[in-house]
Amino acid sequence: MTIDDFKHVALFRGMNDNQIKILLHQADTLTLDSGDVVFEEGAKEQTLFLLQMGRCEISQAGRTMASLGAGTAFGEMALVSDHPRSATVTAVRLSTFKVWDPDTLLTVFDLDPEIGLFLFRNLSKILAQRLTRANVNHRNHSSGQREIKR
Repeated sequence: MTIDDFKHVALFRGMNDNQIKILLHQADTLTLDSGDVVFEEGAKEQTLFLLQMGRCEISQAGRTMASLGAGTAFGEMALVSDHPRSATVTAVRLSTFKVWDPDTLLTVFDLDPEIGLFLFRNLSKILAQRLTRANVNHRNHSSGQREIKR
């Protein structure tokens, strides 16, 4: 992915080229094969991931909940809430990720505090979109079920 490609990633929205370069330079790169687990439900770590290339599935209690493609950030719930992972993420084909742990993000924010503002604003928007989608899905699923009264 080029800097121009990253400009279209929701996580980097509003950032200039230099800010995106700083974030990418500070990130670790992780490559996983199909079937490898990125993280497991219940894990107590706060790493933020950006899927650069490949595809992953999110599952809870063994049930597939969603599929993720390139350009998708995930892991933000554990990062901002300090709670264990709410789901398992598994690579379903060869996948490459950019990875930031909380200490790395603090280093980035020291280099350019505005990156922190953009990043957490963007994470808030991502979380709000996911919550809205989950509520709609729940409502649609619930409206299809009728209670039987006796």
